[in-house]
Amino acid sequence: QLVLVSALFCVYSMVLAGIWCYFAMQKRILTAEVKELDTKIAELAPIIAEVQQIEAGNNEIKRRVGVINGLIKGRFRWVTVMDELSKAMTEDVWLGGFSPGAEKSISISCFAFSNYAVANFMVGLMKNPFFANIEISSVSGEDIKNFTLTMNYFYGD
Repeated sequence: QLVLVSALFCVYSMVLAGIWCYFAMQKRILTAEVKELDTKIAELAPIIAEVQQIEAGNNEIKRRVGVINGLIKGRFRWVTVMDELSKAMTEDVWLGGFSPGAEKSISISCFAFSNYAVANFMVGLMKNPFFANIEISSVSGEDIKNFTLTMNYFYGD
């Protein structure tokens, strides 16, 4: 019985030693693979840095192209606004000043010979689908009326 227990103990020890050797060999193989991959990463680091520089340059070019496209898209905006304003002008009204506002709004200062001319100009603007929310903010003057209008305009989109 003692011999049997000793034999089982020896077999058990040999199995454990075999498993230990197998895992030790796997550890060496995996360590070698990690070292090889670290070497490849170190070799590729300059290439990765170059790719990142190229991507950054590409993003900058895309940003600049976007700005240029925005400028091209909006290059006739003010020409169109002024053209539409001139369509509503009567011979008794003339433009004194023009100020762009926020979010497609403008403020214009004008002169007219009468309140009737001011009203005709505003009606002409209201009939034009290019303009909306036309409001008169001030009127002054006796012989020549000085008035300011604010409005929204539709362009693009």
